[in-house]
Amino acid sequence: MKQKQVFVLRGMFSLLLLLLIAGCIPQEGLFGKAITLPNNAGIGDATGVLQAADLLGTGIPQLNQPVTDPTFNVRFKRITDATSRSGGYAVHDYSQLQAFSYDNRYILLNGDQGYIVKDVATAQTVRTLADSNDFGVNAPRWRGNTHNIIFFDDNGDSTLRLEQLNVDSGSVTPLFTFPANYQTIVTVSSSDELSNDGRWLAGLATTP
Repeated sequence: MKQKQVFVLRGMFSLLLLLLIAGCIPQEGLFGKAITLPNNAGIGDATGVLQAADLLGTGIPQLNQPVTDPTFNVRFKRITDATSRSGGYAVHDYSQLQAFSYDNRYILLNGDQGYIVKDVATAQTVRTLADSNDFGVNAPRWRGNTHNIIFFDDNGDSTLRLEQLNVDSGSVTPLFTFPANYQTIVTVSSSDELSNDGRWLAGLATTP
């Protein structure tokens, strides 16, 4: 029966085996640049209850064409052209995980094509995530104020690897191969966390 064990990696990924992990939270804000909303966006009445209004017009908004939500007066756009959970469907992987790169240039999504990265301005897919063996990936995370994504391999064998994708260049760099007693990464959403500065990684892996 396989067991699960917590691990922490630091800096150039020296392995520390800890059962209790203390995280170091930087003093700066949570992810690079803040988004400034227009003065008339949102609502100011904390006691108000709003009935969501339909978008103007009929049908689904066009791909990458900004529309304004009449209830909250904020603009948004469709980043995929999917109309169902097939044929290009992709969503943010999990609510507490960062979808956008630090500068909001890219967005990391998960869908019927696996993990992909889209250019926010154009809505075009710029990368489909794959490990150095051209297989799928697990638990991808943006790495601090960079365009790099850290991820684990696809759990296709008993060797557990940590790698990094540079979204700009498309290059994949192996970072760390775990000792033999770590075999696969546990892929429950948010069980693997990267610190804000990209120096610390906590996760949950299986052992024999």
